[in-house]
Amino acid sequence: MRPRPSLRSALLLLAAPLACSGEDDGPGDAASPEGLYRIGVHQLAAPCDAAVAPVSSGPTHFRIEREVLFGTRYFTFQTCASDLEESCAGGGLLGVTFTEAVEGGYRGITKISTGGGGGQPCVLRTKVATVALVGDEAQVTLESRETTAPELTGDACEPDAADGRALDCESLELIQGLRVD
Repeated sequence: MRPRPSLRSALLLLAAPLACSGEDDGPGDAASPEGLYRIGVHQLAAPCDAAVAPVSSGPTHFRIEREVLFGTRYFTFQTCASDLEESCAGGGLLGVTFTEAVEGGYRGITKISTGGGGGQPCVLRTKVATVALVGDEAQVTLESRETTAPELTGDACEPDAADGRALDCESLELIQGLRVD
């Protein structure tokens, strides 16, 4: 069965439009994280209580872009194989998004469910993404949580079923970069 992203994030974007008084930097009043960053630190703990290890291969850069949907601004996160824009992958409303201004940066929550039909167990996933800004540096944290809920079948296996459940922390990823454009 295909993953079902939470419509809550999209509905929140639509239900909470920003004031129409000119251009602003993004979802809130914090400085805009928009730009291309060269990765200086990339670490991963999987599961979250495992030792943190450096990621030795993978993207060399990441890009944060401002997007607009029905007048509401948000930011997307893309990893890049080089400093060329065409080397970037990811992004879009169903990828890693930052929709809410928080102290020192932005945060976004994505919920996905899979299975729940045809004898497949329901799997609930939540990803919390934050970007903290300090000068020309950005620190992106991606926390992925998951649980299997065999009691949820059919339409009951939906992304918001994760609310209030204890989800095991599957991975915690930290990416720090210095803005290069």
